[in-house]
Amino acid sequence: MRDAASFVAEESIVKFPNLAWAIHERGSQFQFAAQLGESESWVSRRLTGRVEFTAKERQRVAHELGYPVDWLFQILVPPTVEPKCSRQEGA
Repeated sequence: MRDAASFVAEESIVKFPNLAWAIHERGSQFQFAAQLGESESWVSRRLTGRVEFTAKERQRVAHELGYPVDWLFQILVPPTVEPKCSRQEGA
């Protein structure tokens, strides 16, 4: 089983990497969409953030996957890093 970070690095850009990982662990996006009674494009558009999940959809997805809503829909934010000084000493 791959961890979420390595899974996301290998997949296309997604807004909710934990959700993408959880879906992948259950099978394919197509299979998961079928379980929900939705199309694969419905799932894809929401995973990439092109369409927002409603609160009710988030609950339904979390229930189907068996993971907490907050974890599935956590948005990863890179840490703030101060830019390095580009001037060389003595210049």
